[in-house]
Amino acid sequence: MHTLEQLRDGSRALADMQDEGEDGFIPTTLWDSWVNQGVKELQRLLISANPDSYLSTYDFTLTTDNEVTLPSDFYGIRGLTLNPDQSNRQTIHKFQFGERDVATSTVNAWGGYPATRRYRVVSRTKLIIEPKLSCAGTYRLYYIPLAPRLADLVTVTFDIDGAFDTPAVPPTGGLDGTGSWALENANEAGATDIPADGGFDLTLTFGIGPPDDTAFSGVWNVVAVGLPPTFGRPTFGVSNLASTVGFSFPAEGTGEYTYQPSSTVNELDENLEPYAEYIMVVTAIKALEKEESDTTGLEARRNILRQDILENSNLDDNEPNTIVDTRDGSDGSW
Repeated sequence: MHTLEQLRDGSRALADMQDEGEDGFIPTTLWDSWVNQGVKELQRLLISANPDSYLSTYDFTLTTDNEVTLPSDFYGIRGLTLNPDQSNRQTIHKFQFGERDVATSTVNAWGGYPATRRYRVVSRTKLIIEPKLSCAGTYRLYYIPLAPRLADLVTVTFDIDGAFDTPAVPPTGGLDGTGSWALENANEAGATDIPADGGFDLTLTFGIGPPDDTAFSGVWNVVAVGLPPTFGRPTFGVSNLASTVGFSFPAEGTGEYTYQPSSTVNELDENLEPYAEYIMVVTAIKALEKEESDTTGLEARRNILRQDILENSNLDDNEPNTIVDTRDGSDGSW
């Protein structure tokens, strides 16, 4: 899979800007923004050619409230089913806003089970079922997720603060894990987007004293993270700290950890990977436009790639769309 760095470097090569560094004409942060714009553009093309190239589900239950907050990665709806795991399941169709107070009744594809409710997505953040009085039930939402944002891995190195840094068993503040490390300087680089559930290793290297805390040097498996202001200092819940016996002050040493920023990925989605060149081409075009350089050749290449994507991305879609559950409404739109 292409990483963000590979996509960035590939687009730089296409724009003949391989030597542009962090302090060059175009900073890395701007390249990254263009790459992620290219990812979104490519996903839209693929969805246009074959909406089923992306599909996720989200189950929820309503009782008296007829509104539900949509998943954070929601992009577009494919369909909504009531009682999805039962024999009386039924497709719920979209209502026109002007019909929001009208109770309608239709028959689904299997015959019977009249549907007395409709849905509507509002601002891509919530879904509403009408009429409210008959909204209760279990639902399954079929939706197209947003393309994940690409970001580089972040490595944080820091010095142990002998006055404050401490281990704790059980974990401080109810964090997950067998124990925790409170580390004063662990987000000195502004690492506020550390994933709360951890998923990375924390390496601590203690110096020889007095006191001698080298027994606590090593790799700690982080399973939870607590940051200020909730926690007094960055605190890492770990799964392999069993005891603090033998740890003493003033501690000295260094620490390091590498993490993937929250809500990001480092590699291109497998559905987008076959068309990685498209992302690099459209990113290079943006760079050349900023430099006011000729983009004719790359634009021609982009158009060829775009046509290939539209023609080839739905080769596995040889069956007609006849399953009502996967449609958004009577017009078949999503």
